[in-house]
Amino acid sequence: MKRRLFVGTIAMVSLVSGAGRAQPADWQTIVGRDLRFRVEMPAPATESKAAEKEKGHDGERVGWASKLNGAMIDFDYVDYQ
Repeated sequence: MKRRLFVGTIAMVSLVSGAGRAQPADWQTIVGRDLRFRVEMPAPATESKAAEKEKGHDGERVGWASKLNGAMIDFDYVDYQ
């Protein structure tokens, strides 16, 4: 009985402490048009595209940028041939 109480207590502590570290609501999920990637960034994230396709790339380069507490966070994606 003591063992079950101990395991139950450990499980409850881990659940409660995990709930305190939940991701804030001001993040957004970005999914690639071809569904090849999914990334979460602070909202609002701005999208930028290259003007033309570069040599050796299967598609155009796409990037997203956002800020979190003054720090720049960016993500670039390109599909190589």
